[in-house]
Amino acid sequence: MSWYTRRCDSQILFVGPVAGQKQTEESVAGFCSTISGLKHAIVGVWSGASEGGAVTSVETTITYRRNDATVTDALKLLTN
Repeated sequence: MSWYTRRCDSQILFVGPVAGQKQTEESVAGFCSTISGLKHAIVGVWSGASEGGAVTSVETTITYRRNDATVTDALKLLTN
């Protein structure tokens, strides 16, 4: 997964926080091995300004299809 930068930290909802490129790659690969698909839906987009400059927030829902064909309830995610 060469698109991860060397200084990469992440947190997958069901896995927990990880630090660094190798750990991020392993965490994402491990999580992806437990699902057969996923779907993102954009629920809302907000733009504004803060002391640091422009801010855009995106709210999405994510639905995962597990390897056993069960589907999770839609999970909300907000990113800035």
